[in-house]
Amino acid sequence: MRVLLVNPNRYRRPAVPPVGLEYLVAPLRRAGHEPVLLDLCFADDPQAALAHALDDAQPEAVGFTVRNVDTVLYHTNESFLDEIASLVTVARSAVPLVLIGGSGVATMPETLLRTLGASHAVDGPGEAALPALLDRTAAAAQHVSSVVDGWAARPDPAERHPRGELLDYAPYLEAGARFGFETQKGCTGRCIFCTEASRPVLPRRPEIVADEVAALVELGATQLFCCDSEFNQSLAHCRAFLRELIARRLSVDWTLYMKPLPHDADLFELLVRSGCSSITLSVDTLSLDGPAPAYRESDLISFLDMAKRAGITVAVDLVVGLPGEPADAPRRVIELFRRHRPATVGVNPYMRLYPGAALLGHVLADPDLRRRIEPPDPPDCARPVFYHHLDDDALERLIAGDPLFRIEGREPGVNYERIQEG
Repeated sequence: MRVLLVNPNRYRRPAVPPVGLEYLVAPLRRAGHEPVLLDLCFADDPQAALAHALDDAQPEAVGFTVRNVDTVLYHTNESFLDEIASLVTVARSAVPLVLIGGSGVATMPETLLRTLGASHAVDGPGEAALPALLDRTAAAAQHVSSVVDGWAARPDPAERHPRGELLDYAPYLEAGARFGFETQKGCTGRCIFCTEASRPVLPRRPEIVADEVAALVELGATQLFCCDSEFNQSLAHCRAFLRELIARRLSVDWTLYMKPLPHDADLFELLVRSGCSSITLSVDTLSLDGPAPAYRESDLISFLDMAKRAGITVAVDLVVGLPGEPADAPRRVIELFRRHRPATVGVNPYMRLYPGAALLGHVLADPDLRRRIEPPDPPDCARPVFYHHLDDDALERLIAGDPLFRIEGREPGVNYERIQEG
């Protein structure tokens, strides 16, 4: 079956190459399908470009990656669903089998299946789930819309993914984009606001990932980003990958997300030797100071000190104002970072609500918390819906003019861009 894989993501602050679509190429081919990739990120007229690709490729199925449903920012939110829905409509006028997948689908798979008008939605990894779904639909007499559990069909950890074969890297290189790669899928964290929480961790073979990074560098992509939910799920896996990467002796600059635990000095030494220049550290006041904390203040201090000694820059993503946290938790964590001073701290008191995250259930079950939803009584979460109980004025008083802290969403850009600007 010929499958047209479409990247509808045209948000370019920053531009993000669609690594998820590139990761579908090898498993689709192995299953006997023919993937064709259409990247609309830099298209002047995306609907015309899609219509041309449909006419040229004559696919039997079309798959759209939904990286995000919106920008997840309260102050400057942009929704992407209307544009994606219009593209799905164009595809369905030519091909009856239109699929959606990607990280955005995990936020609300059933809702997006209806909102976008797709035939099927893959919730989770698509490498094994998509070929199996195509095989089932090819054998079926008629298509019945469904949500497919991508976590149940686990990807091959030894799969080698061709990079830059179907995707033109030139405009991304010109835009200064960072090219993504994965060492694993899933997350052991239990953050109630996150749709990636408590997903099974599926590691890839370290030598395969290191070879992929070497291939990216050969293509000119020396600015890289590790797309793992959090890199340090297992120190043993981290060390194995980093040693493989160090052995390649590549000239590369890469960045990643980490959680406060686990970590040790050896991990930071390997990170810096591998070419890692910066880390985004994910912190939230409930994990730090809630009824069942995942880490302590001393763990944050240790992380920052070890990174500083290794020469790695740390940006902090800080979520504050969660149900169940102590009233003074935001003040205490802000004072901790004021004393120990990472490169920058992006503070977010506004949590985007998703059916795929536990926070929505907590909020809807409590009448007091429901009053803190904006907009109030939303029909569903397809359009941006936020929870907060710490407003900007209160947060400004806690920050007290310290330039270390930025309230997220007031200006464009992401944390690693702020580090580069600094």
